[in-house]
Amino acid sequence: MRGTISFDRAVETYDATRSLPPQVMAKVVEKLVEVLERRECHDILDAGVGTGRFSAPLQEYGFDVAGVDVSLEMLGRARAKSVRNVARGDVCRMPFKDKSFDATLMMHILHLVREWRQALSEVRRVTSKVLVSITGTFPQSEGPVESYKTRLLESGWPEIFPGIHERDLVNTIPPSESNFAATSEQERAAEEVLDLLDRRTYSYQWDVPEEVHRRIMAQLRTDYTGKRLRSSRELNVSVWDVERL
Repeated sequence: MRGTISFDRAVETYDATRSLPPQVMAKVVEKLVEVLERRECHDILDAGVGTGRFSAPLQEYGFDVAGVDVSLEMLGRARAKSVRNVARGDVCRMPFKDKSFDATLMMHILHLVREWRQALSEVRRVTSKVLVSITGTFPQSEGPVESYKTRLLESGWPEIFPGIHERDLVNTIPPSESNFAATSEQERAAEEVLDLLDRRTYSYQWDVPEEVHRRIMAQLRTDYTGKRLRSSRELNVSVWDVERL
């Protein structure tokens, strides 16, 4: 594989920690379906399919969906959700013929891919029409997650994400269109987030030395225990014509 981070170790917590609230997810999927139908896309590739959180509902809407992921554990979860066509492979070297799909989805995957430009080149190769992704604003909150990342950098940790977030891709390669889907607002106890961080739930934590992790967590528990965290973000369905990638 070519430098894409595998999420095998996150399979037990992925849906609980990365998914959108159900009512927000429903709105996002509805907008996604609207965009795909308007672009006359029926054969869909979900590149970085993960547990199938987008592939499964798109199948229910009648789309033919194939998924590819570097993680065998994630593919197993996708199959358990009845995602029918999945294959193991890296998004930088996908096991499909040229122009096999009308549209390719990339949902929160490119930040895990060091060679993200090569991944986009592969999308251009296997796709005849469009790349589609969920973009939007970064969650507006200054909580433990953001503080953990800041303290990592202050500790000399050289790199958090090797690639580029899709929300930042819109500034590097402007999309052909961007469609508002939903606003996601959440409130929860800081202890919930602190516990997730303590268990190293997020990929940027996995290689952090234990002594650095322990020191940061002690600081965060001092700063945030007993607080309520509120966040808000805007979610868009963005579309790139593949010849522009």
